[in-house]
Amino acid sequence: LLINQIDPSFVTEVGTESPPTCTWCLPLGGSGIGASGQVVEVTGVSGQVLTIRPPLYYTYTPNSPKAYPFNYSATNAGLENLEIYGNNTLNSGVTGMIYMSGVKYSWVTGVEVNFADGAHAQILYSLGNIFRNNFFHDGYSHGPGSNDDQFNMSSMSSSNLVENNIFYRQHVSMMVEWGAAGNVFAYNYTVGNYHDNPNQWEINDTNSHGA
Repeated sequence: LLINQIDPSFVTEVGTESPPTCTWCLPLGGSGIGASGQVVEVTGVSGQVLTIRPPLYYTYTPNSPKAYPFNYSATNAGLENLEIYGNNTLNSGVTGMIYMSGVKYSWVTGVEVNFADGAHAQILYSLGNIFRNNFFHDGYSHGPGSNDDQFNMSSMSSSNLVENNIFYRQHVSMMVEWGAAGNVFAYNYTVGNYHDNPNQWEINDTNSHGA
């Protein structure tokens, strides 16, 4: 399930872009103030009572949350020990060199992503995955856009671990957006990020984006 609710008490949709309210940062539609939520796995059903894991990260207002059921696209899948090379060789529809939507309990390890077209990795609606001992570096474009040269955790993805990776010469190394919750980024090394115009702008290593 994807669980979320509109909560204007601590979620804001106001940013620096034009228009200032984020109309695109909740993939299910609606305003950005609905971006508080998480992805969970249903482990049991008894009448109208659901058992889920992980537990809810936030105490929701009674009768306010919404739950959207979906089927996971992959479970217990692994990507290991290979290089993925982009350099503008892929079609314009590519949004991530590693693209995981609705994936649970899977892993990416020992992978090198080189000169990415779009994001080095794009993780959406996913649960409990591990990204460890990878090398993400360089990109065809170092400018802003719908898919920057970055590792992107988004769309309420939850309980994922990003650990012991190297990020080198990207636009932004690690980006969290669209309500991703309960994820851990630990013991990663990042250096050399830059913006393409002007290229002397050393952009930040981590960023939160879109509500």
